[in-house]
Amino acid sequence: MRLPQIAALAALATTTIACGGDGTGPAPDPAQRQSQRFAVLADSLAQAGESDGAQAMRAFAELIRLSGRVSSVSAGIDGDAQSFNALAVQLGAPSDACGDECAVVTPRFTQLLLAWRGESLDQTLVFVADTVGTLTFDLGEPTFVEGPGDGSSGDPFLGTPAPPHVLGAYAESRSERLWAATQGTLVNGTAVEGVACPAADQNLVPPGVSYVCKRADFVFAADATLRELPVGEGDALPSTQPRTVTIAAQPVAGLALTINGPAGPLAVRHLLRLVARTGR
Repeated sequence: MRLPQIAALAALATTTIACGGDGTGPAPDPAQRQSQRFAVLADSLAQAGESDGAQAMRAFAELIRLSGRVSSVSAGIDGDAQSFNALAVQLGAPSDACGDECAVVTPRFTQLLLAWRGESLDQTLVFVADTVGTLTFDLGEPTFVEGPGDGSSGDPFLGTPAPPHVLGAYAESRSERLWAATQGTLVNGTAVEGVACPAADQNLVPPGVSYVCKRADFVFAADATLRELPVGEGDALPSTQPRTVTIAAQPVAGLALTINGPAGPLAVRHLLRLVARTGR
């Protein structure tokens, strides 16, 4: 599983390093307020010339709108219990839904958890898996290898585990630091589906492509060790102590989305392209 610096590990987590700006005022409900907040961050990133980051924020603004809910989850960061907003997404898509945007075949099934703190996403957690159940992973220590890879002269790599595949990342925007999950256990529960979502934006699911979207609840838990990765291109691997993230089993609101054809740009660039990395 290849994890070069920012985009390949968790484009969504590291995007938050560039986020900032003022609040938008209260919305009628927490989910609408959070969706609007992501949209505002998208506009700020677009104005700063960060087009990829802006699209990632728009993707999650749309997913929060479709879900209609966000959860509050408790996560222990190095033993310090903290409260995060959280959204879970179960995504099903054909193996070719990513098109030429992905260098590998995308998994047909993926579950993703995004958790964040602060109006400017000061702290962000992302976990991605390609199956459900209790998943134990050990990816080894990040090491530099030489080669063109994604265009840089040396990229941090993690080992290639046997399936199931798990990605995890934790980012702190104020200190501009990023950590990757290297080993641990992920509990990734099957969705309990509810009512249908509202109509999806055409940038997520293009017109004429059939899809099924249901609001859903998930059970999620994690106990992971993380190692720091460089944020700047060409930076050396930091020699810092590992960190821990512990999340006791708890429900997380979200949605189950199955796309039965080519996905829209928001899904391709910031969901499918990310989760395709879990199979490498």
